[in-house]
Amino acid sequence: MIYPKLQYEVILPESFDPAKESLPMIVFLRDIPYGKIPEVFFSLESKAGVRAVVIAPECSTGYDYTNVPFEIADAIDEAAEKYRVDTDKISITGFGIGGFGVWEFICQFADMLSSAVPVGGGGMSWRADSIGTLPVWAFHGSMDSVVHK
Repeated sequence: MIYPKLQYEVILPESFDPAKESLPMIVFLRDIPYGKIPEVFFSLESKAGVRAVVIAPECSTGYDYTNVPFEIADAIDEAAEKYRVDTDKISITGFGIGGFGVWEFICQFADMLSSAVPVGGGGMSWRADSIGTLPVWAFHGSMDSVVHK
């Protein structure tokens, strides 16, 4: 099956000029339905002193992030080139179905990333070796009634 190219939203720090600086990238995979990007991503610089390029890919209707890891990789490559991202500092995070997408992506493309922070979601434990030495900080609530422990 051929999946459509992923569209993605971009959040850039104020006064960012890719000709003058190279920044880290945060890839954020949203939950379904694809709602707003959490406010935290718009205030990284002002509240946490973090300057980063943030991209938030959107899946087409009928798909979820576990179906499109290659398309996520393409979106990362495209944005990294366009915004002159420091490719040694690319992190991925997501919650809900986005958390599943993070697990799927890191099982296939851990070498593209410097870290991963899945919130919820899950993956196949037998694929864990494919993550290698990628730092992963995983969160999952004990009261989650959708994805069980």
